Amino acid sequence: MRRRFPDWLARSLEDPELPLRLFLVFLLVLCPTHGRIMDFIKVGVVVLAAFGILIPRLTRRWEYWALFSVLLAVNLGDSFRHAANHYFLTLYTCIALMASTYLRSQERAPRINLPRALLVITFGFAGFHKVISEYFMSGRLLASYFLRGKTFRQPLDWIYPDFPAVVSSYRSQLDAIAEQAATTATTLPITVPSSGFSTLCMALALGIGLGELLVFGMLAINRTFYSKAAPFVLVGFIWGTFLFRNELTFFSILCILGLMSMKQAGHLARILLAVSASTMLALSLNDVSVRL
Repeated sequence: MRRRFPDWLARSLEDPELPLRLFLVFLLVLCPTHGRIMDFIKVGVVVLAAFGILIPRLTRRWEYWALFSVLLAVNLGDSFRHAANHYFLTLYTCIALMASTYLRSQERAPRINLPRALLVITFGFAGFHKVISEYFMSGRLLASYFLRGKTFRQPLDWIYPDFPAVVSSYRSQLDAIAEQAATTATTLPITVPSSGFSTLCMALALGIGLGELLVFGMLAINRTFYSKAAPFVLVGFIWGTFLFRNELTFFSILCILGLMSMKQAGHLARILLAVSASTMLALSLNDVSVRL
C-alpha cells in the first residue's frame, strides 16, 4: 500500500525552493562552525542568507548567488591551503546556482544536472584517492582513528578486552612524540590489541574505498541515479560514514546536493535527505559528536 503524506507536507516536499532554503540555513551555520572565515565575510554571508530566507525571490536571481561566490572566493585568499573540503564544495555549489539561475533568466536550461555533477566529482575524487593511497588502504589511517579512542570505541572494547589500555598507551606515545619528535618518532613501538587488528583495519579501509566507488558509479550512471533507491543509498552511506568521521558540515551539504539533484526522489526519500541535512547542521552548530 502506498504511503500517503498530509497534503501540506507533500506540497512542502515537492517545493523546488526547499533545497535552496536548506542551503541558506547551511550557509548560516557554516559561519560559526568554520574556523577560517574572515569576520567581514561571515557578516556578509549571514546577512545575504538571512535576506534570502526572508525574501525567497532573491534565490531566483543569479546576482544573489554571485555575491555568495565572490565572498567565499575572496576568503580563500587568506586560507586557501587550509580550507576544508566542505568549504570548496560550498563555493562550487554557489557557482552552480549562479550559473543555473543565469541560464534560466535567459530562458535557457542547464545542459547538465549541476548538483549531480558536484556529487559525482566529490565521490569520484574521494573514492579513487582512497584506493590509490597506500596509507589509507593499508589500514594505518583507520588504525590511528581507532587507537585514539574516538571511533568505534565501544565495539572495539567488546572485541578486545585490553583495548582501553591500548588507547591509553597510544595517547601517551603521541604526547611523547609531540614533546620530542626528532628523537622519539622512530623509536616508540605502536601497541595494537592483537595481530588481527591490522587485518580488521585493512578490511574496513577496503570496504570504505569500494563503497565510495560504488556510490560514485550509482551517481554517474543514469539508470542507477534515476532509480528510486538512489536517495536511500546516498543517505545510508552518509550516516554509515558518520560513525567514522565527524564531518557534519560536509555530510549536510551532500544531503542538500542530493535533494537538489534527485528530482525523482519520492516523499519519504526527500524527508530522509532533508532531515539528515538538518540533523547534521544541528549537531555541528552545537558541537555534538555521536559515536559508537
